[in-house]
Amino acid sequence: MAFSWTREQQQVIDLRERNILVSAAAGSGKTAVLVERILAKISDPKHPVDIDRLLIVTFTNAAAGEMRERIRQALEKKVEENPGEVHLQRQLTLIHHAQITTIHSFCLSVIRSYFHTIELDPAFRIGDEGELDLLKADVLEAMLERHYEKAEEAFIQFVETYATGRDDSGLMDLVLQCYDFSRSYPWPEQWLNDAMKQYQIDSLSQMEQESWMKFLMYHIQVQMKEYEEIYDQILEICNEEDGPYSYVEKFSIERERIAEAAKKLDHYSQVASILSNIKFEVKPRRKKTDTYSQEKADIVSMLREKVKTGIKGIVKSYFSKEPEQVMLDLQGARQAVEQLVALTLEFAESYTKEKRKRNIVDFHDLEHLALKILVKREIVLDENGKSIERIIPTEAADQYAELFEEVMIDEYQDSNYVQEVILTSVTSERFGRPNLFMVGDVKQSIYKFRLARPELFMEKYETYTTIESKHQKIELHQNFRSRTDVLNSVNYIFYQIMKKQLGDIEYTKDVALHPGLEYEPTSYKVGGKTELLMLSLNGEESGEWEEEEEQLTEREWEARFIAKRIKELTDPDEGQFVWDKEKNEYRRAEYRDIVILLRTITGWADPFVETLMSQGIPAYAESQNGYFTTIEVQTMLNLLRIIDNPIQDIPLASVLHSPIVGLSNEQLAQMKLPYKKQMGNGLYGAFRFYMEHFSEDPLGKHLIKFARKLEQWRSAAQYMTLHELILLLLEETGYYDYVMAMPAGERRKANIDMLVEKAIQYEGMSDHGLFRFIRYIEKLQKFSVDYGEALISGENENTVRIMSIHKSKGLEFPIVILGGASKRFNQQDSRSRVVFHSDFGVGMDYINPQLRTRTPTLVKRTFQKKIMLENLGEELRVLYVALTRAKEKLIITSVKKDMKEYIKKHLAQWNRWGMTSLSSALCYLDWLLPVFAKQEGFSEIYKKLEMSAPFTNPLWHDPAPIKAILFEQDDLLMLTAREQAANVISKTVLEQWDSDNCYDKEMAAQIQHRFEFNYHYSDMEKIQAKTSVSQLKRLHLQEEEATSLVPEEDVLEKESFTQEVIPRFLRQEEKSKGGAWKGTVYHKVLQHLCPTLPVRKKTLGEDLNRLIEAGILTKEERDIIWDMDFVDFYRNTLGKQVIEAQQQGTLKTEQQFIIGVTPQELDSKFHGGENEWVMIQGVIDAAIEEEDGWILIDYKTDRVDSETGVQQLKQRYQIQLDYYKQALERLSQKPVKQKWIYSFALKEGILL
Repeated sequence: MAFSWTREQQQVIDLRERNILVSAAAGSGKTAVLVERILAKISDPKHPVDIDRLLIVTFTNAAAGEMRERIRQALEKKVEENPGEVHLQRQLTLIHHAQITTIHSFCLSVIRSYFHTIELDPAFRIGDEGELDLLKADVLEAMLERHYEKAEEAFIQFVETYATGRDDSGLMDLVLQCYDFSRSYPWPEQWLNDAMKQYQIDSLSQMEQESWMKFLMYHIQVQMKEYEEIYDQILEICNEEDGPYSYVEKFSIERERIAEAAKKLDHYSQVASILSNIKFEVKPRRKKTDTYSQEKADIVSMLREKVKTGIKGIVKSYFSKEPEQVMLDLQGARQAVEQLVALTLEFAESYTKEKRKRNIVDFHDLEHLALKILVKREIVLDENGKSIERIIPTEAADQYAELFEEVMIDEYQDSNYVQEVILTSVTSERFGRPNLFMVGDVKQSIYKFRLARPELFMEKYETYTTIESKHQKIELHQNFRSRTDVLNSVNYIFYQIMKKQLGDIEYTKDVALHPGLEYEPTSYKVGGKTELLMLSLNGEESGEWEEEEEQLTEREWEARFIAKRIKELTDPDEGQFVWDKEKNEYRRAEYRDIVILLRTITGWADPFVETLMSQGIPAYAESQNGYFTTIEVQTMLNLLRIIDNPIQDIPLASVLHSPIVGLSNEQLAQMKLPYKKQMGNGLYGAFRFYMEHFSEDPLGKHLIKFARKLEQWRSAAQYMTLHELILLLLEETGYYDYVMAMPAGERRKANIDMLVEKAIQYEGMSDHGLFRFIRYIEKLQKFSVDYGEALISGENENTVRIMSIHKSKGLEFPIVILGGASKRFNQQDSRSRVVFHSDFGVGMDYINPQLRTRTPTLVKRTFQKKIMLENLGEELRVLYVALTRAKEKLIITSVKKDMKEYIKKHLAQWNRWGMTSLSSALCYLDWLLPVFAKQEGFSEIYKKLEMSAPFTNPLWHDPAPIKAILFEQDDLLMLTAREQAANVISKTVLEQWDSDNCYDKEMAAQIQHRFEFNYHYSDMEKIQAKTSVSQLKRLHLQEEEATSLVPEEDVLEKESFTQEVIPRFLRQEEKSKGGAWKGTVYHKVLQHLCPTLPVRKKTLGEDLNRLIEAGILTKEERDIIWDMDFVDFYRNTLGKQVIEAQQQGTLKTEQQFIIGVTPQELDSKFHGGENEWVMIQGVIDAAIEEEDGWILIDYKTDRVDSETGVQQLKQRYQIQLDYYKQALERLSQKPVKQKWIYSFALKEGILL
């Protein structure tokens, strides 16, 4: 069946000349549709657009790279289908310069182009994360030191109040947090100044106009509405057949009182008295004649008590003080807020100055500098004469708006205000041509910690229309990823828990997931109901099992619980089947098909990996921290420390005890004892003393050998670069091979590699030397900068992957297990001493200086409630992301002590959903348990717990494919024991297996026949549908020539077979990375270098250094460049022609192409297939366009003999340049009049 787009997808592809918002649900194929829209615009027969006239903004570099690759592949396919279409072939060249980029990369390109308008040195670079964190710390310390010297009273009082612990790190964190929040706003200084305004209130009417007060009043009204609904539920239960009907009269009165009170809550001053005056009746006592269910009476009482407690809590939290006292508290906190704002502004100014001194920028700078280039703010008068602020695009923004045919934003739900202003400024709606295209899904906005603003998406979602208009929205709600069972279960869950007030969107049929993919029907065991698996741990030791089992933590129990389910899923006989897209068939599930998603992997990943591995299940988790604490990194850093200064006991002990020296504890004691008796403590002294007095002793000889090597390394450190020193240490100690042989050797190897890379990065900073590098690392550790362990696992490895939900966004997996559903939500930011909110500002306490008491201001309490609700909304969206990763099977696990009691307690009070119930959740299970419990898939648990099932609940017979299973600790231990017994039996069978006996002769014959099969048309396998010019060149070389001549691109192919055991920077043949790498670097330089005549070595060297600063070259690449190679080239006649063409705009570099030829053109021995095409792709290094034709140039760095080199290169590359000539002439319709090779080895141009 041919593929076809849905009606909504086709709309996304076809609609033009308007602003478009696409709400793309999970798995709706938004990337494919976005690519198709781009292709449609490019290949539009009436109005084709060049791809470099589209601005396509993605969230990450990986997403941008994937988007570029998808478009390139789609373009190549179109060119194959239309070989003569010159416009499409041109796009393949332009795609390398197209703005398919992240917002930060776009900002960088804006700054590079218009740096002169903001007086910025064009040689700036983006600072390393660690470098910037340390610079912030240095600036803050210096700033605070200045204030300590001045000893101003306001500052000292502020420090005494907010500097926690023994130092002022808490104060520093506070300033940095305030700074970061301000930078998420387009104009940070304004945000900081506005933060002070709410503490300058002097009237009740002014306070009631504040945005935070409006939120508070709205929130109270919502809560009161929820209380009315709880009373509706109470009355509904009372009116049931066995309900406590005698309560109805009095509870109805209470319900009316609450409803009446809710209507009067218009002004802050009235709320306290209105809520305090709500009277609750005396509940009727149970009579002997009453036959109602006591269980239902208890539920009703519990729900009523919840309302009473809730109303009292509202009064206590927000209305316990008179309005006048509230304002006095705010004014009392004013000085502290002003001090924080002043410190933040001062820090921002000092930090910016220090960055400019070093000529570095951070990612915040990229946005704000681009903003400064693209817009300006003006104060103008409105029609009423009132001053208002207007944002006016600059001339630079107008130029971009004219350039871009369309601005396309992916993952729009994760944009912030700064990015919104930047991208809006380069659209052309102000010129009457709306051209903004946004795609995203607010249900997947999970980057609140990065200050993303999903409100931007919702604002447009609620104002754009689905009908034809200049501001139109399109819903993509069909899911092409998951089985229907997965989608129906996800919908069932979120219909009940995702609400406008909490998740920013109401989960309705309009935004729900609809099946768009039909899986192949099969009788195999596939898909199945979504499972909620709960494990109840014993509250006390049972005494029936080994003590070791009782010592497991909850996380380890959950990992073991999951391991049991994984074994069932992957069982070779009874396990799950999954669809293999590549093989186009069903197969048994493997470990690689399973992912375990966790809210955070910090503190969870290690016990999960260790437990799964102990159960025989290969598992891998990406670590977010702990890099500096790994044994291999610590050992290498300690070795560097003693090379810098050997008189350091702890680093010296570490190295002596490590495999580098290999001393045992006993040998360390043996070394230290003689010195301690005569001289005292000090390990280095003991080290020297033992060598001097026991030189003939085996231990003494061993130490002398190491001491000599240490001195050699210390000498080498004086002249070697840092990364070269580390490589020398790895090579001479054999430590690299040692860590490879350790458990998790691949990861340890990658951690060492990462240390080398960090050393290379450090060398590119302003400071140099071993001592400074060690201090740099120590500062990183001091300020908790951690890079996380290196990534090593590939998706093709047969291992269970463990990752955070955030990492999984945008990915999909056949089987998803969401672990840790009972982990408590992190609400730390709402409980801090100072709270920050992007819209409201800063929430602080009132400190009474006389009584030295701390009282939360109403502002702070309101901020805390707002932040808590927003955090819960974020958690809802994170849960949605997690559950929508599954393609075929979804499992949720949770472990608690006394899970049975938890279930009983929570089901009693979560019968009906509402804002109050949702907002009181502490973990995912608090939301999920009632959802599962409303449906008959929970019936077995009701029986197990001897509870009444809600048969009258309208969802009881809902067909949602869900089920819940409750396990007990002893059940899991019994299953484990059975597995162990089965393994013993299997092992016995295998040990007794007769390998010489043929148990199935027929099967043996079939296997032998398959291995002996010969393909009759093997010659035709040589014809490829698509090939490269380099491959064709090799085909035309004679076999004996191909073995004697080794072109530069062949080196890379041969080196790729080098064993992975040795890192690439330690391979003997790759000391300088080989000829292929050098060739790549030289080509990169020739593409980006823009010299002027006359060419001098000094100026050209400076130009090359600027390529490092621009991020085009790395320092490592710069080191292999011989400047005179390029000086000689540009002084050559051919090089001068290149410079002149570059200045005149007639030079084309790195031009990609694809052309079609027949098989006969490739090789005359092929017959037939005249109507078939073989696509040839290649890259032309350089071409100069003149009036009468092209001058074609190909750069070569091959090592050739000076006497025979010219002939060698001609023979080697004649075919290649012939194809380049053919491609260029076809694409341009202009002849190629000269073909040149420039050889850097021979320093001359060769005319072919």
